[in-house]
Amino acid sequence: MKVFRRLSRTQMVVGGMFLGLVLLSVALAAVETGTRRPTANPTVVVRRAQALPHDPWAEEWQRVSGVVLPLTVVSTVNPVEGNVQVKALRDDRSIAIRLEWSDNTQELNTLRPQDFADAAAVELATQPTGACMGMLDAPVHIWHWRADRGPGAREMATAYPNMHVDGWHDDTGQVQEVFGDDLYARPALVVGNRRALPDKGGLAENMIAEGFGTLTTAAEQPTSVEAVWKDGRWAAVFTRSLDGDPQFEAGSQLQAAFAVWDGKQMQRDGMKYITDWAVLELKP
Repeated sequence: MKVFRRLSRTQMVVGGMFLGLVLLSVALAAVETGTRRPTANPTVVVRRAQALPHDPWAEEWQRVSGVVLPLTVVSTVNPVEGNVQVKALRDDRSIAIRLEWSDNTQELNTLRPQDFADAAAVELATQPTGACMGMLDAPVHIWHWRADRGPGAREMATAYPNMHVDGWHDDTGQVQEVFGDDLYARPALVVGNRRALPDKGGLAENMIAEGFGTLTTAAEQPTSVEAVWKDGRWAAVFTRSLDGDPQFEAGSQLQAAFAVWDGKQMQRDGMKYITDWAVLELKP
């Protein structure tokens, strides 16, 4: 009986070691065959066109193949089951990147403290870096659009239709006599707050980041954007010259990631939906 127990215990030890070796071999084989490696980043092919359609819903965009990227939620409790479709074209001078995503309402006015705007952004990098705001010495370039930057989005009468005041200033440029000097009428604009600037005809805000807490408005603001909400979907076209920073050269590849904000879910700043890195490839 003692011998039987000793053999049984030995068999259990040897059997456990053998099972462990089998599992380790399977795992190593999976790594070698690539079954556990992450899939390659999807590629958004930027094809040449005679002219770039700036209207997000132009018929020309329907003939362009795109890539659908899943969205991941960041810093918010609201789940997400959505994606963003990305298409891109270029001509001899400029590149146009089109984003389309689902949103059953449009949030345009943010004058009230409880309101937040829909928004979208394109993030570009010329070298490996972190998708969340880049890294030191490996910056990311961000093109940011907000729905409340459009004409009429910041009119007080829209946010407060029943209000009555003696006068106020809005984006029309009219300053009521009751305010007098702009210093008193528009203090945020006087001190240089970019959020107080009136709409400039569809310009996206160009920003640069080298890690968390480093987001800075770029000196140059060359990117235009046109966004239109239609039938429960937003579509936005970002357009910029091929020259600049980053530079778009035929045959080159850039890293690209995308983000959208849903105003009705009180998303803002780091609370957003994002994609993982994709490859932006410019065809010759």
